Amino acid sequence: MLARLNLSDNSLRNVPVCLRDLPTLKILEMSNTALTSLPDWIGEFTVLEELVLHNNPDLTGLPGKNSKQYDHVLLAKYICRLYR
Repeated sequence: MLARLNLSDNSLRNVPVCLRDLPTLKILEMSNTALTSLPDWIGEFTVLEELVLHNNPDLTGLPGKNSKQYDHVLLAKYICRLYR
């Protein structure tokens, strides 16, 4: 089972949909990319502990209000790691 995935340092513009097939992911790193947004389904990762998004100048914010399972713990960790 994959627990950590690092997609940093590439020209990734969107979060790959195939990541939805990785329910055991605990750490997802996507720093230094060309991401512009995060999909609403990112909140479906119920065991995700860290979402690392350093140096993504085109990333404008968190997923929309349609994210059903986006909990406050993940949100707090996301914000901390985004702005370090």
